[in-house]
Amino acid sequence: MTLKPANVGSSSSPDLPDDRRRFELLQGGLDLIDQGLTVFDGDLRLVAWNLRFFTLLEFPLEMASVGRPFADFMRYNALRGEYGDGDVEEKVAERVRLARAFQPHYMERVRPNGTIVAVRGEPLPYGGFVTIYTDITRQRYHERLIQERNEELDRRVRERTAALETANIDLKHAMAEQKRMQAALVQAQKMEAVGKLTGGLAHDFNNLLTIVISNLAAIRDKGMAGPELNDFLEPALAAARRGADITRRLLAFARQQPLEPRSVDVNRVVANILTLLRRSLPEIVTITSEPGVGELHTVADPSQLENALVNLALNARDAMPKGGRLVMRTGRRELSATEAAELDVTPGPYVAIAVEDTGIGMDQATLSRVFEPFFTSKEFGSGSGLGLSMVYGFVRQSGGAIRMRSEPGKGTTVTLLLREGVSTSDTAVEEAQEVLTGATARHAVLLVEDDPDVRTVIRRQLVDLGHSVIEASGGKEALAILESVPEVSVLISDIVMPGDIDGRRLAERARCRRPDIRVVLITGYAEGLDGRRGTETVVLRKPCSKEQLAAAIHEAGP
Repeated sequence: MTLKPANVGSSSSPDLPDDRRRFELLQGGLDLIDQGLTVFDGDLRLVAWNLRFFTLLEFPLEMASVGRPFADFMRYNALRGEYGDGDVEEKVAERVRLARAFQPHYMERVRPNGTIVAVRGEPLPYGGFVTIYTDITRQRYHERLIQERNEELDRRVRERTAALETANIDLKHAMAEQKRMQAALVQAQKMEAVGKLTGGLAHDFNNLLTIVISNLAAIRDKGMAGPELNDFLEPALAAARRGADITRRLLAFARQQPLEPRSVDVNRVVANILTLLRRSLPEIVTITSEPGVGELHTVADPSQLENALVNLALNARDAMPKGGRLVMRTGRRELSATEAAELDVTPGPYVAIAVEDTGIGMDQATLSRVFEPFFTSKEFGSGSGLGLSMVYGFVRQSGGAIRMRSEPGKGTTVTLLLREGVSTSDTAVEEAQEVLTGATARHAVLLVEDDPDVRTVIRRQLVDLGHSVIEASGGKEALAILESVPEVSVLISDIVMPGDIDGRRLAERARCRRPDIRVVLITGYAEGLDGRRGTETVVLRKPCSKEQLAAAIHEAGP
């Protein structure tokens, strides 16, 4: 392969041998370069080249001639598929067009054999252009290898750094958890010690107060004191009873108060409490409820549960002197083994009752002492400091736990966690069987009324009439009793009750099960007072007297 000027080959010049030697010397030097080289003139004809160009791009050596058109090289590449599918001449014409408007460029091409070629083109001052072709296959391979190793190294560093960070976070969490558990243990031990001391003192005081109250009452009732002494007796009795009430609260904190646990519908208890609170709390306190989905039952003393919720609501009221929002929420909560161990209860399903306010809140120092007897953050004379202690003792004695969350200026949330209990119907059936044991009454009456106060009044009237009474607070509970207690001969039910089964529907289902049962419906509303429904159901209007009840039961009979 030779580099020849246009006049190479002419024998007329006496200087030809020297020119040939110079150009052959130049061509030999070009062929030693490890990069391919081509020079095309302004007419796009080959002027100069070197051997590396033909071997690198795999052109046949026959094409190495001065004046070879640029288009021949493009056509050769197109024919062997280096420019992809399509019309060969169109591809050649496009590349010739670009070469005529030549611009400096750099690009990298991957040839069919896998070789990566860097192509750099530069225009020449008097027309034409020079192109240099460099095999960068190994360079790119090593660059990729270095990049992969760097990435692997970075990955390992990241993994080890992440592992160290995770271990550090886990260690911090473990230390925080250990500190929190230690604090909880110390608090539990302190409350246990205070509870034992308080319980012992309360029992002793209770015995003393029993003697005092009994003797003072005996003196008053038997008229042993004259009019002058009576003025001293009544204040003394009142003070002794207040002392007994304080003793009862102390026993509640010490978890030694007598309880009467039964299956309780939590949503119903909360609804009743909220009705009471809306009547008694100031209007600047907004009261709302967020009941949980479905029926929520727990086994607890219903009266003590109501007292606990009232205590929490009154504390919330006191924490909002300028008004605010009080919310009672209910729901289910599954306690894991870890959570249960922290709260000193057994794992499993619990009913959660949360009382939340938007009041002034408490700092951690106050929060750590709120359940201690006689501790209060209120002004002197504003409270005994036993309200939260009673709540704490009741919940713990009922097998549950209590949680309190508070921050200054952000309000307080107290959550009672009580073990989820049996259904209301199961407990009601057992109570009904107990009521009927040994009974010799004229009738066994099933009394269904959702208002406990009204139910108590009617029950007393029925007992005075000589009947034995089984109580139910709703339709489902009543149906369960009817299924299990065949002795029931009279059904007395309120018409309007919460839930899917009202009084009229209950009466229909009772008739289907027991065609001979006497049915009396009671209502406080004017509508529906048509005396009888057909010839089988008597309807009374509240309030009704004992005599009216007796007449209605008689009238409902066959």
